[in-house]
Amino acid sequence: MITSSKSSIRRIIALPSKLIEELEQLVEQKVISCVDCGICEAVEHYLAQSKHEQYNRQIIEAAKDHRYMERTLDMQVSFRHVDFEVRVQ
Repeated sequence: MITSSKSSIRRIIALPSKLIEELEQLVEQKVISCVDCGICEAVEHYLAQSKHEQYNRQIIEAAKDHRYMERTLDMQVSFRHVDFEVRVQ
């Protein structure tokens, strides 16, 4: 079941009771303000980490493309002059 409001979507999900119990303990210890906040923080962290890992995999793949590397290195050389000019000013 999914319902939505302007800033969030409500979705029923199943989580292991152990995780909910641990989140409730964190609420009691005032580490997080509520269980929902803990879940949101965890999902945000997971997504950021996943995006970072995906970016790293893409960079590794791109590095295997010799034309990509040539273009990248050519641009790096081209911008050295600009970088030097900015440092001098």
